[in-house]
Amino acid sequence: MLDERQLKVCELLAKGTTVVDIAKEVGISRQTVYDWKKLEEFVAEIDRLGQEFLNAAQGRLKFAAVLAAEEVIKLLKSGTYEKTRLSAAQDILDRNLGKATTRMEVGDSRSDKDNVTVDVLDKEIDEFES
Repeated sequence: MLDERQLKVCELLAKGTTVVDIAKEVGISRQTVYDWKKLEEFVAEIDRLGQEFLNAAQGRLKFAAVLAAEEVIKLLKSGTYEKTRLSAAQDILDRNLGKATTRMEVGDSRSDKDNVTVDVLDKEIDEFES
């Protein structure tokens, strides 16, 4: 069973606090923190707390996403500047339909570009498919 200091260290590690800062705050040596990090129960508690913090953050972000979407829609409908409305519209489209891919140019290295036979096309299609 972890004691109060170990639980505090687990919490601080799960939050991303440095070992140096943890040692100062809790009043232990850095080596003690490193020794505790070798304990299975200690590591399990850090993982549990880390997941708990992550879940809480995801919940807050989901709530904030609703507010952010409302703000983007408000900008789309009544933004003062056309560029703002266009950016809002583009953002909504990109997030729902996916961003447009970059254009790819295809070159033709044949010397006789105007004379294409069905055999040449079939060969190129076969090469492309394989």
